[in-house]
Amino acid sequence: RAGALRVAAIAAGALVALALVVVVALFALRNAPVFAITSIEFEPTEHVSAEDVQSLAQVPEGATLLNVDTDAIEASLKKNPWVASASFSRGFPGTLRVTIEEQRPAALVLMSSGTVAWYLSEQNTWIEPVRVDSASDQSASDAALALADDAGVDEAAAVLRHLRRRAI
Repeated sequence: RAGALRVAAIAAGALVALALVVVVALFALRNAPVFAITSIEFEPTEHVSAEDVQSLAQVPEGATLLNVDTDAIEASLKKNPWVASASFSRGFPGTLRVTIEEQRPAALVLMSSGTVAWYLSEQNTWIEPVRVDSASDQSASDAALALADDAGVDEAAAVLRHLRRRAI
């Protein structure tokens, strides 16, 4: 019985020592230049261009794949109203991959001027204004309805149709 306790104590001590070595190694490698971010990869989306991501994704000088603050980068990317979220993956030794998820417009709100509409997100936040250009034989609400249909904003199209019917 004493032999079994001794073996268990040795095994536990070895596991603690191994865990300590791993923690020290990760701490030491966290700032190692071998893991410095040398490239950022991303796919542009419909409303977020490569230039937008490059200008907003400000990765600090000296950041590595092990110490990069992805929350700060995501917060910076969210300055673009079309960015709903960003996810990150690491390609060792030095590539940070960024995936942007865009806001999904849930509504298109036509302003009283009739020449401007705003996309409204599923979270009820204003995304972006869009100019409503109507043809000479088309009302502003018909032009906005066409814009909503083109953008895939089904709920907005239904609301505009409903409002148009009520106005008749």
